[in-house]
Amino acid sequence: MSLHDHDRIKSRLQSIADPTGFLTNLFAHAPVAFAVWTADGRPLLTNQAFVELFGSEPPPEYNVLEDDLVKESGMLPTFQRAFAGETVHVPTSWYDPRDLKSVSVTEGRRVAISMTLFPLFDRDGRVEYVAATYKDQTEIMLALDSKAHTAAVMEAALDAIVLMNHEGEIVEFNPAAELTFGYARDEVLGKPLADVLIPEPLREQHTRGLQRYLASGDARVLGTRVELQASRKDGTVFPAEIAVVRIRTQGAPLFTGYIRDITDRRRAAEAEVHRRAKEAAELANAELETFSYSVAHDLREPLRGMSGFATVLREDYGDALDATARSHLDRISASAQRMAAIIDALLALARLTRTPVLRETVDLTAMARAVAEQLRRAEPARAVDVVVTEGLSVDADPQLLRALLESLLGNAWKFTRRRTAARVELGHEEAGNARVFFVRDNGAGFDMTLVDRLFAPFRRLHARDEFDGAGLGLASAQRIVRRHGGRIWAVGGIDEGSTFYFTLSGA
Repeated sequence: MSLHDHDRIKSRLQSIADPTGFLTNLFAHAPVAFAVWTADGRPLLTNQAFVELFGSEPPPEYNVLEDDLVKESGMLPTFQRAFAGETVHVPTSWYDPRDLKSVSVTEGRRVAISMTLFPLFDRDGRVEYVAATYKDQTEIMLALDSKAHTAAVMEAALDAIVLMNHEGEIVEFNPAAELTFGYARDEVLGKPLADVLIPEPLREQHTRGLQRYLASGDARVLGTRVELQASRKDGTVFPAEIAVVRIRTQGAPLFTGYIRDITDRRRAAEAEVHRRAKEAAELANAELETFSYSVAHDLREPLRGMSGFATVLREDYGDALDATARSHLDRISASAQRMAAIIDALLALARLTRTPVLRETVDLTAMARAVAEQLRRAEPARAVDVVVTEGLSVDADPQLLRALLESLLGNAWKFTRRRTAARVELGHEEAGNARVFFVRDNGAGFDMTLVDRLFAPFRRLHARDEFDGAGLGLASAQRIVRRHGGRIWAVGGIDEGSTFYFTLSGA
């Protein structure tokens, strides 16, 4: 109501000789059921039409915000909105004050009502009272209870509608339910709903929930929308949004379930999550690359100083230094070189993240043999039997694939260093419709209890004085495989060699 309307009504009331008596008569004799509640939900006023509608007036200890029938119907949040200052309309439902458990009401009648609740504010704008008008919808609801009308509603509904009795049996199954679940109506009528529409792992939970409600009235899903798994006739399980309400009848209760297949909605949500995750990953990778280049630049300068001064000391003062001092200089130079190698490896790892994957058909056999020849030239004194399966080709980015083979074959080459008859093998196995490639060696192997650390950057499973390296080779290999949509894993044993398996999506 506007301020103008308020002032206009106030002015008209002032022209009445007894405005209080006028309003009292208006309230008492109005043909519309009317009630006023205090701000905390207690009854303040009811008129004669209210008493005639419900068959009694609420006792003083009654509180509309604690009405168990309102709670069971799922309408309590709507009532709370009115007490928070909002005008609300409550849809039609059955109500019998004699069913109240929170207070004792011996006189009353069962009616179907719709309501409008609206707040009354004090001068400071706070809710002082909440008024309610009630409309008797009993005759309409009785008509709606007729089988013909119910059938028409069921037929026209786009959502699957399933009616269940208090024994858990299906008593109605609309055409939308037939489409959703794949059953004909006659196939399911009279059958336990749990056995037909609920996946086996959830059936016992459903049965316990129904028994709990019938025994105690404790309803955890009535009047709310929940997402659950449902089962079709062909056995497929799908995500469903389900709302269950109780139909109050003269006899045993009936329950109506409104069911909607949300597979497409879930897929869209998952796609959106994937898109956002991809955007976040791309942003993080870009920041990582910038950070890596910055760190590399900032670290190289002091490294050059360390190496340079170590060289100056060795060349200009070497004759004056004893063996211990010269050993210290050698260790300084070696540490600087190792740090430079780590920086180079970090930059290479950052580039792997940003380099676009440009797939083409690659001769994996030829590429592996080229990498093996490169390893032989680097260590010509070693005799390693490298076996590469003939005819291997993959759909992959050639530059990234080369880096992957250099990492895995180089790793196998390094860890067979102490074998007199070293052997490295590249091959493949068939696993269903997928090809699984492997690099196997008979080298030092590793402890399988530490396999989770194998692909982590800088996590070494062997001492540095046993086997050199920056600790980034396998981390780089994992990143390359993942960028091709594949996975990589390893099997090995201490002093028993190791096998690294990997897949490449589309290979």
